[in-house]
Amino acid sequence: MTRSRFTRLPVCLSALLILATAGTSIAQTPQPTPLGTIDSALKNDKSDFLVRSEVNHFSREYQDGDSLSVRVISEAAAYLYVFYQQADGKVFMIFPNRIQTRNHVDAGQWVAIPWDNDLFRWRIAPPFGKELIKVVASRKPIASLTAQAPGGGRFAPVGPKRVEDAARDLAKQASRDWAEQSTPITTAAATPGGPPRTGRRFAVIIGVSENKYDDMVERAFKGTEDPPDLRALPSCANDARIMSGIFSDLGRLDDQRVLVGAQATRANIEAAITKWLPSISKPGDTIFIYHSGHGGQIDDDNGDEEQTDKKDEYLLPYDFAGLDTLVAARRLEQADVYKTLMALAGGGSWPTNQREAEAWQPRVRSALVRNTGITDDQFGRWLQNLDGRQVIVILDICHSGGFATHEKAVPGVDGGALFNFLDRELSRLKDIGQRDTALLAACRTSDSSQAVVFKSKDSLLRVSAMTYFLAVPIVNSTGPFELADAYDACKTGMKTYFASKEFQEVRAEAAKHKKSINPHEPLLYSDLTHAAFLRP
Repeated sequence: MTRSRFTRLPVCLSALLILATAGTSIAQTPQPTPLGTIDSALKNDKSDFLVRSEVNHFSREYQDGDSLSVRVISEAAAYLYVFYQQADGKVFMIFPNRIQTRNHVDAGQWVAIPWDNDLFRWRIAPPFGKELIKVVASRKPIASLTAQAPGGGRFAPVGPKRVEDAARDLAKQASRDWAEQSTPITTAAATPGGPPRTGRRFAVIIGVSENKYDDMVERAFKGTEDPPDLRALPSCANDARIMSGIFSDLGRLDDQRVLVGAQATRANIEAAITKWLPSISKPGDTIFIYHSGHGGQIDDDNGDEEQTDKKDEYLLPYDFAGLDTLVAARRLEQADVYKTLMALAGGGSWPTNQREAEAWQPRVRSALVRNTGITDDQFGRWLQNLDGRQVIVILDICHSGGFATHEKAVPGVDGGALFNFLDRELSRLKDIGQRDTALLAACRTSDSSQAVVFKSKDSLLRVSAMTYFLAVPIVNSTGPFELADAYDACKTGMKTYFASKEFQEVRAEAAKHKKSINPHEPLLYSDLTHAAFLRP
């Protein structure tokens, strides 16, 4: 007979009475829910706040008889709902439960399941396999989850219909008013004496040199007074290939995924970070995410940038579409593109007069950016899928910059503001206990992220400045090369380059074409608990 997953350790008579009242087994067995269903049904990457769960095994690996406990924290005051999905697909709501009935918590308040003074113990037992802790935090109570399911068990069973009802209730709320996060764990039969597992290393390398819609936009605006400046960025594809080779040869990677050009779509980038990396890595591993391409800014929509520049930053994938893309699709009567982009922009009809246009354009521009770009809020949420791993993000991007004599202009982007992609988001993740993250970025101002141009007998090679001054010392290093070493090397190399005669000549040539390119310096944000090695 299969043992109950939920057991107890009696200590005294009073404890036995408490535990007898609470129950030690599931009185009503839920129907299995397909694995992953609860995770996909209750998914939201557009929340104003973050929530996080953690378990008592750092590796998230458990064996038969191990004790399991969960802690949850929300960045905002909210109603918490925590689910546990077993390897056989059966789902239980473990919080609130018959002992811990109050589920409204204050911002920053940790909740322990079981609670710290509870004599109840949760021990691992069959079935074994891939399992999931899913936490949902909502500013409003979720009606379908409020009523306790019948039965005498401590934890309420949750069948497929109840999951659907919860998803339907949450869909009635604004996305910003609820948050969720998943913590996968693995359970197995006891195998004492096995060898300790050493951390592995994985990377996602992204280079976006051109945009899917550039040709269409160029044709639509050809001959107009102020056509969008959408020149391709050959340095970005080169950057990605160079870093992929260096990580492959010297970084001792176990695996990497390289997305360049048309492969670097928003969907592919999201899948690589939120699905592929979590599927092949485990807590204790090291993850590198490198991105070279356009960066942009847009007005903050949720107040999390209130203390900085009141701007959300975003990355531009290959299939990014701005307001000019929508206008171009309409002008050239590209019906399929126009229909798709209008849906992403929130639907509605085209403005018929200047007054309507003035109200319509900011809303549409914001919707397109948030649905086709990758905002810092969204990226920060994606990183939660890598909780427990050491995550190093390297960004060779800018928000209004260029390379050589060209300018990387993003239509509708204001200049002169602080570019701090992920700066605030990594601080927020740290505040709720998610550590071991670091960010190395090319620049933190509205200055350009420049490229260094190398001349050879056969061709010119453009490589972004930070990537060049990052790559060279890694290759030349005779021993381990840490992230802190990389920052120092980039800062020194870039400062020397921007003071050189070569750069001054490039800058003067750009000025003849009414282009402004400026020196910039890298930024390092680190909340690592131990050193990160680009070259072990």
